[in-house]
Amino acid sequence: MNEKLNIAKDTLRAARQESEAYFNDGQRINELLWYHVAQDLPGEIGIHLFQADMDSLGIKNFIRIYKEGLSELAHRIETDPTLTDIKQITAWSHIVYSNPGLLRLLGFEPTGEQDKKRKEALAISSRADFLERYGSKNEHPDAEAVDMLES
Repeated sequence: MNEKLNIAKDTLRAARQESEAYFNDGQRINELLWYHVAQDLPGEIGIHLFQADMDSLGIKNFIRIYKEGLSELAHRIETDPTLTDIKQITAWSHIVYSNPGLLRLLGFEPTGEQDKKRKEALAISSRADFLERYGSKNEHPDAEAVDMLES
C-alpha cells in the first residue's frame, strides 16, 4: 500500500499549474472543458480540457461533449457582457500537437507554434468563426468531426 508512485515531476508541475489556473480564474463549462480569460493577452480566451478517461468515455462521446462545451462557450461569449472584447479563442495542448486535423474539424486553425519537448501546440479560432460555427445562429452545429469518426 505504501508503494511510491512513479510520476514524473514535469507531469505533477503541469497538473499543478493547470489546477492553479482553473481555481484562480478559470470557468467550468462542462465535465470536459473549462476556459480562462487571458489577463496578459487582452481579447483572448484559452480553452482547456479536464483530464478524462478516454477508454470509458469513448471518442464519439468525447467529441460530442467537447462540442457541447464549445456551444456553451459561444453562448457565454454572445451573452456575457464581460466577454464582449474577446477576439479569439485559443487551444494550447498535446491534442493540438498530436492531432491538428481534429482541431481543424472543430473549427480551430493550428498556428504552427509548438513546444516539441512538451509535445504541445497552439490552435486559434477567431471570434467570428467560432460564433458562426457554435453560436446561437447555428441551431445545428455541423457534425463533421463525429461523422468522420463513424465512417
